[in-house]
Amino acid sequence: MDRSHFDKVAADFNITEGYMGTGAMASWDALLNFQRTREIKGDFFEIGAFRGKSATIMANHARPDEKIALVDSELEGNEMDETRSRIDQIKPGTTIHVCRSDSLTQHMDLDAAAKSCRWVHIDGFHSMAAVINDLKIADALLKHDGLICMDDFFAPHWPQVTAAVFRYLYTTTTDLNLVLLGFNKGYLCRTSSLKAYLQFISEEFSAALDARDTDHTMAKT
Repeated sequence: MDRSHFDKVAADFNITEGYMGTGAMASWDALLNFQRTREIKGDFFEIGAFRGKSATIMANHARPDEKIALVDSELEGNEMDETRSRIDQIKPGTTIHVCRSDSLTQHMDLDAAAKSCRWVHIDGFHSMAAVINDLKIADALLKHDGLICMDDFFAPHWPQVTAAVFRYLYTTTTDLNLVLLGFNKGYLCRTSSLKAYLQFISEEFSAALDARDTDHTMAKT
């Protein structure tokens, strides 16, 4: 672990307005560091950016040739300029689509971006229909060795999010698997990379969280 890099990630995260917890931030940093060590490359995509708190983590991990795209229907005017500036100070070139994700095809060529992302974060509208729609988008964009992160997974105030994830997994033709949950997030990967992620989570993830001063309990059913 590069402590100085994590301190930079944490500093940018902590000064940015938003609702994501530090445990989730540390988990992202550990998982993205695992991707770096495995030479997993690709772009970053997020539905529901708010002020860019979680996007600061992606920006700190993105390589110069990797792109970041954010989707948020409420980021307009000064708020959009401030969010873009905040992320661009870390990693220049952020793309922001001001729209609902169910109209994203009017703003972005999803076919051209298919299988291009190693990290997708879904934190948009929390209705059953919206989550399923966002999962379809994420499934189309995700590379064979990437991760999808679902916000408010198992959150008691949003049971429909969890229900939508399981409905998608069990009623859609997909090779996505639930591989990890914790700190209000659920993580999905493809079957082809399931073994690698499970091995990292089983053998290294707890120590990685310890190194990031994150209290946790690991469990496997």
